[in-house]
Amino acid sequence: MGNEHSYIIEADRNVRERHSVRQLFRIILCQEKLFGALGVPFFSWWVLDFDTQWFGRKPGDIDILGGVLSWRDEGVFTAVRGRVAQQYPNVPGPLLDHEAFRIMAQEDQIEWPPRMEYLAGAEVKCAFFRDLQPYSAKHTDEDRVSIREQVEGLLLLGLDRALLVDVIANEPATGHDGAAWMQAAAIASASLTAMTGVLNARLPQESPAGHLVFPIGTVIGGDEAIRGALPHQILRDARANPHRHSDDDSTQKHRRKLASKVNAFLSKQPRPRAYPAVFVCCNICHPEGVHALDDPACPLTPQRSTEPS
Repeated sequence: MGNEHSYIIEADRNVRERHSVRQLFRIILCQEKLFGALGVPFFSWWVLDFDTQWFGRKPGDIDILGGVLSWRDEGVFTAVRGRVAQQYPNVPGPLLDHEAFRIMAQEDQIEWPPRMEYLAGAEVKCAFFRDLQPYSAKHTDEDRVSIREQVEGLLLLGLDRALLVDVIANEPATGHDGAAWMQAAAIASASLTAMTGVLNARLPQESPAGHLVFPIGTVIGGDEAIRGALPHQILRDARANPHRHSDDDSTQKHRRKLASKVNAFLSKQPRPRAYPAVFVCCNICHPEGVHALDDPACPLTPQRSTEPS
């Protein structure tokens, strides 16, 4: 069964980062910022915690790995959109496009497995604040070296874009009506300010990797995905990975092997009928378990109460 206490700050230390990754994918605003930072559209596929032990160096797995989806037959869109336009003649064009895309996905028009032309990935770290004090901030020289090795490993795997994501979890705010939300936002902002020095030292200046920070506040009565105050800050934009098309044979070899393994993995999954398509490699459920983001059988899936708050 899912976890009734699903705040990131309450998660066990051994699964806190994985829980924070899943929470990011449950929040539309976080998806938009994350996808945009990696140069991937909403029409996309994602795998969380993809194993890269074969790489022989850090990272041992990619926390977030994704790419672009495409249609099996682009020409189908015109016909589907025409049907939608006849049914809803007064609906604005962008909404007609969105509905046509939704119908096409449901009618199995997504090409599967997807193309491996563009691959982007992120390493995720999660700190938390309790009583205004930071924990798991990974602020030591040893921590900094480890993080840099993990991010550099993403680049050496031949990803097109790489990103470091820092999640800062906070205790839920209390109060009445809008005051609680304002308090949650203020707590989140304060935690970001307190972490700024540590965050700015994470990556070397010359790294092409981007750096995105989510200081997440929340209001008592529901976890971050349903009652979250969600500021964000882009500390640095991701640039094209110079290793991607370099003469470095080892990086090109790693990229081909990664693409092959991702293709083989996704080939075993059912063709998605909605997007973004998210798959979770979950060794909490089973050593080789794969499931959807909100599989109720996973201990990291929040229990959503059906009772009114």
